[in-house]
This record gives sequence, C-alpha cells and structure tokens, in this order.
Amino acid sequence: MADTDLHGVKRFDLGLLISQDIKNEARRIVDATPDPRELAHDGVLFGAMCLHDLLLSYKLMKDTPLQDWAWRYLRQYLNSTLATYLALSKLFASGDLTDLVVYGQYAANIAAVSAAQRWGANSRLITAINHRGVDRRFLHVNKHHYHLWYSSLIADWPTCRDFPLTPTQIREIGHDIIFRLSGNGVQTYSPGRTGTEIHSRLNLDQSKKLIVAYTSSLDEYNAEDQLDIALGAPPQQPPKPFVDQIDWLTFMVDHVRGRDDLQFVIRIHPREDANKRDNLTSQHLTMLRAALTDLPPNVRVVWPRDPVSSYDLMEVANQVQAWSSTVGLEAARLGVPVLKANRGYSSYPEGDFVMSAADREEFGAMADSLMEFPPTLERLIFSHRYYACSRFNAALDLGDIIGPTPFKTWLAAYRRPKRMEDVERAFFSNEPIWRWKQADETTDQLSLNHEAMLVMTELRRVLHFLITGTDLQRDVRIVLNASDTPILHPVDGEAVLQLNSGRYVYRFGKEIYSRYSPLCARLAQLCAIMAPEGRS
Repeated sequence: MADTDLHGVKRFDLGLLISQDIKNEARRIVDATPDPRELAHDGVLFGAMCLHDLLLSYKLMKDTPLQDWAWRYLRQYLNSTLATYLALSKLFASGDLTDLVVYGQYAANIAAVSAAQRWGANSRLITAINHRGVDRRFLHVNKHHYHLWYSSLIADWPTCRDFPLTPTQIREIGHDIIFRLSGNGVQTYSPGRTGTEIHSRLNLDQSKKLIVAYTSSLDEYNAEDQLDIALGAPPQQPPKPFVDQIDWLTFMVDHVRGRDDLQFVIRIHPREDANKRDNLTSQHLTMLRAALTDLPPNVRVVWPRDPVSSYDLMEVANQVQAWSSTVGLEAARLGVPVLKANRGYSSYPEGDFVMSAADREEFGAMADSLMEFPPTLERLIFSHRYYACSRFNAALDLGDIIGPTPFKTWLAAYRRPKRMEDVERAFFSNEPIWRWKQADETTDQLSLNHEAMLVMTELRRVLHFLITGTDLQRDVRIVLNASDTPILHPVDGEAVLQLNSGRYVYRFGKEIYSRYSPLCARLAQLCAIMAPEGRS
C-alpha cells in the first residue's frame, strides 16, 4: 500500500485503502439511517460533521428544510466520510499508523481525527494563519477544533495581555492593516478603501454621529454549531443581549429612530451574496431583506453587492458595532470604538479593546456612550497584542523554511527547521503553543516604552497611507498643527496635519490633502508629534 516520495517519506493512497467492502459497509450504515443529519457510528456524530460542510458550502440555514438535492448531497458525502473513518480505523488498529495531521476542519478530516482518537493515536488539525490573507509561514496546530481552540486562547488572554509586542510583530501588523485596507486576499470580501467622500454617496450628514454595524455570515455560525455538536462546545456562554443578528439590527434601528443626533449604517457582510469567491446567495440574506424594511430616514443599508467599501465606512464611523467577525478587531487596531453584539462568542476577548453588554438596556446605553470614548494608545496596543497572540504567538513559526510568497506550481526543496524542538513540541505536547512560547518572556518598563514608540511609528505609516494612498514602508514624521493657526510648511520630508472637527488638511511635499475622516483624526491624536511652540 505504501511507497516513498521524493523526500524519502513513506506515503499511501487513501483511495486504495478504501476497499469495496468498506464502501459497502459505509453505504449500509448510511442507508439504514432515516435522517442522515442524525447519523452516528462508534459514538461519532458523522451527520453533524457533514451538515457543517453542507451549510458552509451552500450558505444554508440549519433550521431551514433541506431540498432534495441537499439530502442527496448529504448522503453521498456521508458515504465517503464514513468510508474514510472505517479505512483509517483499520490502519490505526493495526499499529501501522501512530500519528495524524490534517489541514482544515472539513468532515473527511474530522472523521480521520475521530478514527485516531478512537484508537488512542496522536492527532492535530493545522491551518495557516489568517494574516495578510493566508500566511503559510505560520501554522496553527490544534488538538481541538477551532471554536474550542479560540475559547481556550481567549480564556488565557489575561495571562498574555501584558506581554509587549516584538518589533517584527509590530511591523507585520502594519503590513496586515494596509493589506486589508487595500481589499487584498481571498478572505477579504469587501472592496478596498477608495478614500472618497462616502457621506455624499450615502446621503449622510457629517454634523451627526455615525454608527456602522457590520453583520456576519450566519451560515458560518450555523455550520460551526454542528462541529460543536460533534466535537464538543466551548464553556457556557455569558448572558447575551440579542437572540440573533436580526434582533440586534432591529433593536438598533428602533434605538436611532427619531434621533436627530445619530445616523446608523448597516453593512451586510459581502459574503452573503455572490462575490469574488462564489456565486451563491445565502438564505440569511433573504431574511435580512424581509426584516430591514420601513427604515427611518437616518438609517441606511449597504447590501452585499453595493459598490461600497467596508473600510470607507470604517473611516467615517464614530463607532463600529460587529456581531463578532474580525472587522471588530480590525477597527479596534485602528483606534475605532467597537461594541460587540454577540457577547461571549470566541473570536476576540471583550473588555480591553472591544466592549460588550449583558442585556439590551446596557447595549443601548453603551451605543450612546462609547462614541465619546477618547482614543487611547493603551487600548489600541491591547488590540495589537491580541492580534499577535492569536496569530504569531499561537502558531508554529516556519519562516526559516517557508517564504512569504505562496507555492504555486513548484515545491520547495526540504530543509530542516532551525527550531525542530518547536515542531516536535507543537505536534506532541498537550500544552497550547502560546503557553510555552511566552513561558520565558519577561516584561519591564523599558520594553513597554519601546513597544509604544514602535507602535506609534507604525501608526504614522498607516495614517500616511490612509491619507495619500501610498505606503512608504517607513516612518513619516507627522507634525500636528494647531487648528487655530495657519498651516505650517513641512520640512525635511515631514508631513503637517491640521484637524478641525474630524476633517483634516495634510501637507506632504508639494501635495495638500483634505477630507473628513474621524479615523485619521483619532490616529493623529495617538501618533502625531505636536508642533513646537513658535514654529511658523
């Protein structure tokens, strides 16, 4: 069954391992199950596993009746997934296979992990980190599925939050911010920022505060629920203010109805409709269209296909609300006040840089008060630290053998990683990577001051990009000009920035830029350098 690849590693073809007898056994089990969603074998909930993939692939709702094609899909998928489990169970039982690594938590892979667990074999789920799209230099190596893994990471956040960032991490976070703002990467569904005045496009009033709410793709959450059923759910969740996203959005519509000081824009997640990755429309989108009617004049809805960038909206928002998607973390990294509607969901911690509420009354009060939160470097740095913790500190670093450019049609020659002990520990230790990575770190005030200085440097790079659209890949000395004095002339490659109620004037070289941008105003307060008194 096994042969050797070009690196001298033994391999086998799973397709050959799945005999006709195994296929027949799998089909017999599937055919004997009236409702394939409930199929279980050896205590493994295969129906829930395969339903995860069905919901995710076709953007379906878990409570919506399945059509005939979906039933056929589910049964066929169960046949192959169960056959994978039965074949690998034989291999593990024979002792010929002792360890298992699979990439991605698809049903067939989860079935393989279940076979390993049944026979006491070591297994790991791996995936490249979500950084600058997909960064293959860093691998998450998980003993559990991602929802449980993230829950464990967030539970450990209080022990990680006070460790300063490294210079490399700060630089990488700057790269990622600009990468996402540009709309790059297969996991960024929104168009990139345009830098144009969005108020006129959406008929908004710059004199009124603006809350922007970002929804999430419900099928992704429904699918994850199925893996929780199959593999174990995170700990009990805290009280939540809303039942679902429609409950949240309609609450906020009523909250701003009749207000002459507030505007509310709902950004429906671009994945809910056909997009650059697929041509499917979600069932959730139909529900959203039915619910978001009879809206007051101070409410706008940006639908998935509307040519509006989520990042242009973020730039003018006085507050971002997120169900629980990564856009909340993205906004927090840029100093935007963020209120998370899906309290307790395992995506990022709440309290240090993203706020949440236990009930509707508290949520409404926070929606009003959070816009007045002054930006603080401490809160922004906490968001950067969590990003680094969840990406770099929680991942196996293979940057010495895998470059930032992804493989396409070629495979790099094998090289032994410099830190082979880290590889062994990631795959054979029961301790999460982030725990043993931080075990030897120490913190002192000097390193914290150095961290703050480097973060401010990177923020100036991002601020210059937001204003000019150009990434200089270096620090720009940005001098903050008092609003009640004539704007200064920049010298020695510096830039001069003047703020007036969220609108800026920016001089760099011979160019002058001016636009309304609360986001740039916040960043400037955190990273710009005050002009010396008496300078003209």
